[in-house]
Amino acid sequence: FRNVPSRLKPDENNTIHLSAGVFSEDTNSERFPIGLYPAYEIIGQGPETIIDADQMDRIIFHDMRVTTLQSLHIRNGKSDLGGGIHTKHSAMLDLKNVVVSNCEAWRSGGGIHAWDTSVRLLEDSLFQDCIAGFSGGALQVMHCRGYNNSSHARFYRNSAYLGGAIHSLDVYSYYPIFEFSEFRANRAYAGGVGKISELTS
Repeated sequence: FRNVPSRLKPDENNTIHLSAGVFSEDTNSERFPIGLYPAYEIIGQGPETIIDADQMDRIIFHDMRVTTLQSLHIRNGKSDLGGGIHTKHSAMLDLKNVVVSNCEAWRSGGGIHAWDTSVRLLEDSLFQDCIAGFSGGALQVMHCRGYNNSSHARFYRNSAYLGGAIHSLDVYSYYPIFEFSEFRANRAYAGGVGKISELTS
């Protein structure tokens, strides 16, 4: 992160361990978005480890790397694409026991916008109260080049015009797989739970 204390720098395994508490502009002068350029693994203490952008910008920008986020609560992000997380350029992102809440995108991917990349795993993660102006209230996947497998993921009260919870566009036959997952009260004009769209020439 840009302003966390030196004790939170990555260890020899390129892992950052975050304590319980709120990481925000008000509490530790955190600046957003947080750029994850090295192949970090970021591990918190569960929902008590909160990264809060206070609607100033998206929370995390992730580009061309393999990154795991685990045991965190990401909230109050806002941007045009990916209010919570924007990941692109062949990056691979794994989420384990992560809460993404109250994030908003003016266009697509209220919680996460994944472009030309792969969100490989959403394990035991919760997306709630995320909004997109057009598509993918919780998750927008575009030009996906890898599998998106999720187990015990939960999507509650997310909304968008297309795909209240999930919208997949031009996914090259790599369709998302959700096992033992739960969808509640997601809203959209088309596809409250999810919608898959194909580009045509």
